[in-house]
Amino acid sequence: MKKAMWMCSVVTVWMLIALTAGLPKPALADVNDSITKDPGAPIQRDPLDEGCLAAGNVVIRLNATHDHSQVAFWAPQQGIYRIYGTTNPNHVGNPPGVDWTLLDSVTVGIPLQEYLWQDPAALGGYKNYALIHVCPVPANDNCANAMLIIQGSYPFSTIGATTDGPSESQCNNFGDSQVNQDIWFRYVATCSGPLTVSLCGSNFDTKVAFYATSNCPTSPNTAVSCNDDYCSLQSQLVANVIAGFTYIIRVGGFSNNFGTGTLTVHPGFGNDLCSAPLTVTAGSTDFVTNCAQTDGPVENFNGNPQQLDGDLWFRYTSPVCGNVTVSLCGSSFDTELAIYLGTTCPQASGTALVTNDDFCGIWSQATFPALADSVYLIRVGGYAGDYGSGTLAITEPTAPNNDDCANALFIGQQTLAFNTTNACTDGPFEGSYFCYPQKDLWYSYTAPYCGTVTVDLCGSSFDTEVAVYHGTCGNLGSPIACNDDNSTCSPTTRSYLQFLTIDSGPYLIRVGGYGSSYGAGVITVSQTQDLLVFDDCTGAWAAGYGVDTVYTNCAGTGSDTSACGQIYHDVWLSLVPPANTTTTISTCGSPINTRLAVYYTAISGCNSLSEVACSDDYCGTGSQVQFSVGQFVFGAYLIRVGGATFNDLGEIIVTRAHN
Repeated sequence: MKKAMWMCSVVTVWMLIALTAGLPKPALADVNDSITKDPGAPIQRDPLDEGCLAAGNVVIRLNATHDHSQVAFWAPQQGIYRIYGTTNPNHVGNPPGVDWTLLDSVTVGIPLQEYLWQDPAALGGYKNYALIHVCPVPANDNCANAMLIIQGSYPFSTIGATTDGPSESQCNNFGDSQVNQDIWFRYVATCSGPLTVSLCGSNFDTKVAFYATSNCPTSPNTAVSCNDDYCSLQSQLVANVIAGFTYIIRVGGFSNNFGTGTLTVHPGFGNDLCSAPLTVTAGSTDFVTNCAQTDGPVENFNGNPQQLDGDLWFRYTSPVCGNVTVSLCGSSFDTELAIYLGTTCPQASGTALVTNDDFCGIWSQATFPALADSVYLIRVGGYAGDYGSGTLAITEPTAPNNDDCANALFIGQQTLAFNTTNACTDGPFEGSYFCYPQKDLWYSYTAPYCGTVTVDLCGSSFDTEVAVYHGTCGNLGSPIACNDDNSTCSPTTRSYLQFLTIDSGPYLIRVGGYGSSYGAGVITVSQTQDLLVFDDCTGAWAAGYGVDTVYTNCAGTGSDTSACGQIYHDVWLSLVPPANTTTTISTCGSPINTRLAVYYTAISGCNSLSEVACSDDYCGTGSQVQFSVGQFVFGAYLIRVGGATFNDLGEIIVTRAHN
């Protein structure tokens, strides 16, 4: 059920409790807590400022031990004043709601005078009431006294109002089809077309009804439109009107709700002002510019300053990136169109992101590059004062399926075409715009074996960038490789990179443009298999002497620790040195931090290894050892190379030489 909301009146009413008639008229500035209703019993100011009195005025809190007979109140205006009482001394809320009793009504003919209200004898005095309120009745409480209005905004109050209109089934909500505590307005249409009637922003749960007649309605269900909840618990409706005709607008509340608010009556759909744009999405939205005002600046149309007369405003949030098209083609009048980035209403001329006058005949259409989740103001108006009806059509681009990392497209060793025109950027900034593909697409590559993977964008039509990650979309980590421009390509603004596989992956490949570049492209992924991966002593490669490159990317880590420490991702080579020579084994010049150990084995092979020498950081992060053999050589020497830490893996240059 809806919760009743009791609000305060803005009408100043002064109240006094009198034991006898004939109290002197109080001066407005003198009504304060010092006034007494009984000797030693001061009138108390209500700390909650409840009721029909404005904040800071006197609310009468009675002493239940005394039998009071009259209320004297100071009336600042003509009209009807209603007297309410409650037995709850801590009541929160305003009359005429729950806990309040309507005691009587007083008609004030001459304002700025003191009026006395005599408590009916049947009530037995005031001793049964803890609080007394005097509420002025709105002047337009009855339909016969409806306030004449035109388009604009009108503050109102339904406090103290009665209900004199019929029920309306269109406003039936939670079983309540009545527009309660209603007040009335009479509107004369200044132009033909849709009319928006809004109570949005009111401080209570409202209802509004619209009648296509100048006569007060007496029969139920005669409103052409009625609304309860449009903007939260407040009301708004749109009705068609004809210029010069008179209509009845009825404002009230749901159930026993009442309060204050502003009635806004405006031709059109309520989006005539930039400060109140109509929210739209992709698709079609009908509009009418009849009677619309012009509140936007002059704009530039192909070098010509022109005003968009009778403009309407729409708010559009793009859910995608790419070219969004806004079209007014087929409207009934000569249109103009302007689009602005952001939600701030433009003040200066020439600030539109894009404008258009005649695209399809005398109608307008514009296409602009939208960013995902960005907000745009769309302004629709007429050329040289023209106006009428039309349809605002918004067409959004279709984003590539692999626009998001989570939807990365599987790619093998193959060539695929792509287009980043409608892509968004969802990858992280890597600290440099030379490694920050924008409007990015994503691919997932699984390595079938250890080796070097090549990603080639040379055949693309725009300035590209590419980055490769060995992680997940939620935890990408730093890229293991990235490239902006590469001399391998022609032109060199295209991207090309290679990386060594660590394991099978998958590897996330991020393809995009440098800066604002985007367009069509081609991605080619290929891989070479590196055969020099000898991960175990028993499979050591009989390398002999010379210089070779080995790759440790897919190698595991043995359980044996050398005298120089653990050798991570180790691979094994073997050689038999000539008699009476000194052999040098070196990894100097390798791009990773290496460790090196040499073992001797006689007959038992890998089951019986004897460490001959080891090295770590001999030449920078490279390693080097020497060992000598005599006249007789039995068995072989095993060379174990790998990384100094777990993260050191990849290419190692192994040099074997002897004197």
